[in-house]
Amino acid sequence: MDMVAYLQSKGEDFDVSGAYYRNKTHDSLVICPSKGYYVWNSRSGEERENRSCINLAKAFYNLSFIEAVTDILEHRGYRRKETAVQVQEKQSFDYDRDVHEMGQTAELKAYLVGNRRINAWLVSELIEKGYLAEDTQRNVIFKWHDPIEKEKIVGANLEGTWLIPPEKRTSPVHKRFKKILTTGDYGYYFDVGKTRDIDKIYFFEAPVDALSFLTLKIDEGSREIQNARFFSMNGLKLKTLLKNYRLLEERLNRRIEAHICVDNDAAGHHFFEDVRDYSFVRSGKDMLVNEIPYDLVLPKKLASFYRKVGEQAGIDWTWLAAIRKVETNFAHEGGAGEPDIHARQNVKEATLICADLLSKNTGSNGQVQLRQVIGDYFKAIKDKTEVFQYEPKIRYYHNAYNNSWVPVAETIPKDWNDLLVAKNIQETAVKIDPQPQLIEGDAYVTKQHLAQRLEVLEEER
Repeated sequence: MDMVAYLQSKGEDFDVSGAYYRNKTHDSLVICPSKGYYVWNSRSGEERENRSCINLAKAFYNLSFIEAVTDILEHRGYRRKETAVQVQEKQSFDYDRDVHEMGQTAELKAYLVGNRRINAWLVSELIEKGYLAEDTQRNVIFKWHDPIEKEKIVGANLEGTWLIPPEKRTSPVHKRFKKILTTGDYGYYFDVGKTRDIDKIYFFEAPVDALSFLTLKIDEGSREIQNARFFSMNGLKLKTLLKNYRLLEERLNRRIEAHICVDNDAAGHHFFEDVRDYSFVRSGKDMLVNEIPYDLVLPKKLASFYRKVGEQAGIDWTWLAAIRKVETNFAHEGGAGEPDIHARQNVKEATLICADLLSKNTGSNGQVQLRQVIGDYFKAIKDKTEVFQYEPKIRYYHNAYNNSWVPVAETIPKDWNDLLVAKNIQETAVKIDPQPQLIEGDAYVTKQHLAQRLEVLEEER
């Protein structure tokens, strides 16, 4: 069945650009009916790119295979709407017409400060400067200012301050109302310092992540946030990132650092690799910075297990940790610190296989034949070309882990707001030292009872 027609029959709407249909609910989902495929940039695995309407139904509505087939058959007589959608695209965004702002901001502050833990002063400043507001439906309005003419508002996204009742949610993950209003490759942004002095830009998936990151830096008393732009792509949008990065560089006529602060999950890591395909080298310096939250942090129990296995196998355990780190983050539906991948259902089994291959392919001088290890370990993957692309990333993590110490955490938050919420919890400090023992010290990552606390907050958020 036509994928666009199927979703339209379920009440979904689209923005149309040539042959491409961008879903208004999930703007990172783009369908090309003429070629019969879709790309969902915020997803991973077979949900990221596919030609099957069944897979789209499974991913969009969280259905089983049988449920998806049944649902598609029930809507198979529906034909795609062409004209009506195209007419909607011609109407440009108008803030006064499309957004109904109210003077009060009590619900906005209660949500961002009380629920999301954003710095109260920061929220007040953004309201005063015209970057935040509240609408008549108690939604937060994130105002998108033109990157050149700041007084002009070119878009907005709305986020509900209240939870949608479970029985009214379109899917279990859609707990709050969210809507994006825009007509171009813009995004929500604000500057810290004078625009003319900006030397770095931070890219996030969502406005709340940007506010959370800045709150953490304010709490730390960090100076790195000075002379910086904080930009939300509202998803994982490579075109938006490149356009706004280059626009700022051209306007200021100097080198600008690009800090990638996307989620620590499979989709975020795929996106970072996509960004790396473009050159950010300026005057011999790489201006691309990985700011994925907790990217170098390992789950405490897994890190201890890797170390024990490495010692027993007589290998450098940080190679083992690096391979497993890359494996879990590229896994289908893999989240931060979540094993496992492919047919390996058991963490212990996968780790022992990897350790055995490292042992067989490590020379007397300690040199590891990494490509041989990768080829054998990932043999379940059919596309060997894709597998060998893991090599530089594995070497990156190995160098980081082997540098002196490895940060660990009981649970690894996925995004910057998870991390901010964790800061409100009593902390302990644990690090893995190069010596065999675990040494307690003042590392920055371990959060006591984080997993339990996040479970409590998940429904609330």
